[in-house]
Amino acid sequence: MRSLCVDLGQRSYPIHTGTGILADSALFAPALSKGPVAVVTDSNVAPLYLETLQDT
Repeated sequence: MRSLCVDLGQRSYPIHTGTGILADSALFAPALSKGPVAVVTDSNVAPLYLETLQDT
């Protein structure tokens, strides 16, 4: 897994990329507990992963 931080002061957030990261809910659980989130996807990626995210 690779991670980088978008440094926006109080609004900073991490971006994680890599194989199998959807299986590690600890990576995105903090964001889900803060309120609405956005998932950016397309017609190629959504059929592969979107349902897994919606079930979280």
